Amino acid sequence: MDRNPGDVERTDYIKPYAIVKLGDKVATVIANGYNSNSAEEKLQAVVQIAALNDEELSPPAKIKFIGDISTRPKKERIKIAAKLFLLLSSPQTEEKYISKD
Repeated sequence: MDRNPGDVERTDYIKPYAIVKLGDKVATVIANGYNSNSAEEKLQAVVQIAALNDEELSPPAKIKFIGDISTRPKKERIKIAAKLFLLLSSPQTEEKYISKD
């Protein structure tokens, strides 16, 4: 794939299937963070994400999700949370989480 030097790589996307593959506990904590409606709820989500041990979620991933939850517009966060909650509530099969890139 040829890229122009002026092209900017898009880094604002989230892959909900990849988040769900981290496990129900981690995905639920992250989904609750994206579903936050107030600064207090965001702060609670930050504390919960930071409290996950390093085997559950690596420190760089914690920083990424904390930053994303803190800065992403509410409308986008709610859409991501809805998709995560839908994936968490549906029966999980491995084929469903295979990326079709």
